[in-house]
Amino acid sequence: FSKNYLDTSMSTKKITDEEIKKAMDANMHLLMTYFAKHVPALELIFEPDVTVVRSDIADNYFNLVISPRFTKENAKERIQYVMSLFQEKKLPFSLELSPLDTPSNLKELLIESGFSIVGDSYGMSLELDTWERNNAHFLPDLEFFHAQQPATLRDFSKVIVAIGESPKFFEDVLSKAPEVLYKDGAALEMHIAYANRIPVVAGVVLFHANVAGIYYLSTDPSHRKKGYGTAMVEHL
Repeated sequence: FSKNYLDTSMSTKKITDEEIKKAMDANMHLLMTYFAKHVPALELIFEPDVTVVRSDIADNYFNLVISPRFTKENAKERIQYVMSLFQEKKLPFSLELSPLDTPSNLKELLIESGFSIVGDSYGMSLELDTWERNNAHFLPDLEFFHAQQPATLRDFSKVIVAIGESPKFFEDVLSKAPEVLYKDGAALEMHIAYANRIPVVAGVVLFHANVAGIYYLSTDPSHRKKGYGTAMVEHL
């Protein structure tokens, strides 16, 4: 997380780094559970100290453990519990660990339980009150669309699959989700841009917890190094 501070339009009070972390964490939590309550293939399990997304799809993209807030006393027991939720269906899964998760030695306890670390993701914050779009990143050959129709939703999915996301995302999740979840006025927006009518770059913006969270920034590998990713960030 960056060391930048944010001003709200409602107050001159500076938001602390800890408040930024909590807001970003809440925004990402919504992203990772966004479709789970509304798609038949997905199941959302809320516990007081952990959230679980489980599915009928044998892919850890759709089987997640989120926001484990265990205590020192019960952490080992709770780890075994969440593992059992997937083991009973023989499903692969992943556990997303954030700086707010507890106890402080949770990573070590997970490794002791057989988990392995597969990578890190980093969150950054930007003060929007003083931010101005950099027109140097404007590319006249790019056409941007808020993906809301079957054609643009398929193209959005095609681009994020090209960079490694699950090929089942459109057929098993997005095509089954109620339109109200992603059309105008929804908290989540999926955007796609075309160059010469070819879908080349995609991204998501999610409005929640006083954060405009940008996710899934994806440029088709055959169209990289052209400034499309930067242009999409500016657009979002």
